[in-house]
Amino acid sequence: MKWPIFDSSLGKNSSVISGLGLFCILCVIVAGGCQSPEGYNLEIKTAEELRYTKTKDDVILSIQPWTHGDEIKKHFKADLLGKKILPLQIAIENRSDQTARFSSTQAELTFSGLGGQKVISESEMARRTHKNTATGPMLVYIGTLGLGAPISLMMANDLNKENLNARSSRSKNHFSIVTIDPGEVMSGFLFFDIPKEVKLSKKAPVAADFVVRRLSKSMGGYWAFNIPLEIQKQ
Repeated sequence: MKWPIFDSSLGKNSSVISGLGLFCILCVIVAGGCQSPEGYNLEIKTAEELRYTKTKDDVILSIQPWTHGDEIKKHFKADLLGKKILPLQIAIENRSDQTARFSSTQAELTFSGLGGQKVISESEMARRTHKNTATGPMLVYIGTLGLGAPISLMMANDLNKENLNARSSRSKNHFSIVTIDPGEVMSGFLFFDIPKEVKLSKKAPVAADFVVRRLSKSMGGYWAFNIPLEIQKQ
């Protein structure tokens, strides 16, 4: 494509268009460079696409914490970090000749010096993130709009739809009990509490360990994983 930056036929407006052309180019460059360095992925082809990876006997387990507030709100329809909830993307690639079975009850996230955090269940996630749409005889109230702030029934219906959409966004990617056949790659999300002692910031990362005590094998036995990681706001 030819940019009309030096086209003399543009007359006195050529400098303006020249500036706009350069500005557009710079915008494209800057926009590309402003993407989160975490490289969030929803469509996983290989487990190694995620940031933290460990391999055991032809099974690859990878994780990546989501710490970009805007991306979290866009995908999960809720300010999870503001609620001290960390979404952790997980991918398991099974290159072995056995079927692997993952259960979230066998996973935990341990912050340095603190106890392990269990995976938050979907029902608990719904309880803690859904917006209140309780109704009275005449008015509908919601605490997040201020104490006793009245809203219309239409707004309550919209909030109910928002709750359902948020739950759907989580549920379709929620990693609870998953079977991974030989040759398959499975990816989803686990959600963990961020302890009150942990303060995530952009200045310094927080050390943690992701542990899967047991990834069962179809022919008996199991794989175990311990993946050190760093968690930092983006």
